[in-house]
Amino acid sequence: APGPGPARYRFSTVDACPKDLEGTVLLRPRTRHEWFACLVEMTALGEEAAARRTKRLGVREPLPALPLAYLADRVDMDEPLWGYQLRRAATGHLLGFVTVTTFTTWSRAFRWDSRHPASAMHVARARNAAYARLRAEGHETDPSIYVARGEGETVRHAAARLGADARDLLALNRAAMPGLTLKSRLQKGTALLTEPPGARDYWEAPRAMAASEAAAILGLDVADLGALNGAPGMSPAARVKRGARLQVRDAAAEPCVHAAPPPAPLEP
Repeated sequence: APGPGPARYRFSTVDACPKDLEGTVLLRPRTRHEWFACLVEMTALGEEAAARRTKRLGVREPLPALPLAYLADRVDMDEPLWGYQLRRAATGHLLGFVTVTTFTTWSRAFRWDSRHPASAMHVARARNAAYARLRAEGHETDPSIYVARGEGETVRHAAARLGADARDLLALNRAAMPGLTLKSRLQKGTALLTEPPGARDYWEAPRAMAASEAAAILGLDVADLGALNGAPGMSPAARVKRGARLQVRDAAAEPCVHAAPPPAPLEP
């Protein structure tokens, strides 16, 4: 079968989709071939969206777009495959798309087991426990993270709200966001580090105690405490020496998902 042809229009000239969807139509391709015929068009849309977002945020490095190979895999291998395309009614220009399938795993044997160390779910449970400890200390949010409000907020604005030096804030986040500058506009929900990564990942035992007691103090299961410290299968009776430094969180392995705070006026 012939491959999909090029998009017959320039995406750089296509206006953004209106928020009220006026002048658009929602289509549902019925066959895999219909999706396949739109592959190049879908790829070009993703590239243009990434380019516009890069320009809007003012970052130096181009933001990534969905590659053609990934989209081709979805159209070729997802079973079942269904979804929608949003197009301009007058011109047929593609404005957005979504494909959906059921969960798939390419494995001879698979099972859901959130308690197995290989699931890495101990990282999520450790994060939940860390947040519970912060709330017990009177913190409403994680003080090591600042979540951007959007509304044209820049790194300078964020630093002013934190009472921090803008260049220090920039240096803390350059590794994760190489294109970040003092004037970069932060998308709502962008998480910025306010202190070195992992600064709150460790706890020092105030006295000798059993692993079960240490885990209870930290709000963790003994198994999760063991997984965090390279000791899977840790016994509840294992002794923790006074002054022992235990890892109680793995912030570097956590997904970057944070709720944005309510809007507030920007500082001048």
